[in-house]
Amino acid sequence: MDYRQQLQFCEDDAASMQAKVDAIVDEKNNARIRLANLKKEYSEMLFNDLPQAEVSKKKREMERLSREVEDYDERIEFVRQMRIERMQENLNTLNEAKEKFWKDISDEYDVMMLEARRLKAELLLHYRKISEKKELLRWSYERFMTQASISQLEKTDPEKYRKYKYSKGRPPQYWFSSTYTGSDVTVSPLEGEMSRAFEQGVVPIWVQLYEKTGEIVWRDNEAQQKLQELKDNE
Repeated sequence: MDYRQQLQFCEDDAASMQAKVDAIVDEKNNARIRLANLKKEYSEMLFNDLPQAEVSKKKREMERLSREVEDYDERIEFVRQMRIERMQENLNTLNEAKEKFWKDISDEYDVMMLEARRLKAELLLHYRKISEKKELLRWSYERFMTQASISQLEKTDPEKYRKYKYSKGRPPQYWFSSTYTGSDVTVSPLEGEMSRAFEQGVVPIWVQLYEKTGEIVWRDNEAQQKLQELKDNE
């Protein structure tokens, strides 16, 4: 049996043994109730001057049940001790299964961490490509302004020159690692996002949408709406 199966077996066995204990305790409680009733009947018989034979019979019945109640304690303790011993025996086998389970998970964990390292490298290389595009925008602007200066446009048409000068090529506005809008519109994982994913297994709502559909959105409210639509259509 694997660890999950062995664990289930141990839990079921412990529950079964506890059920035996509970059943004996219930029997004891029922016997105590019967004994209390017998004592009451015996007292009434003594008070009502019934024949001694009947009184003696009731007394013997009461004494027998009293001994039976005392015997229940021994049975309960015996079964409880058996349960403890069985659980400890099962624990040895369970520990072996747990050690193998941990070994398997640790091996998978190592592979996943290596994959995380690879993905980190891919992400950083992708950022480098983004940087190259930004650099092309800067380069094209500077070379253009060099030509504008050489042509002495600033003297002949100052207004057009200023227009060229202040119309720098800019990439679309994205936040890299922080946000000032209260929304997640960053392209780099935030520290809190990484911590929640790694420690708690919790990812942002837009990542949940991506996991289900492969679709990328920029706003959590849009992701929430799309996820709700998916749920409604299930």
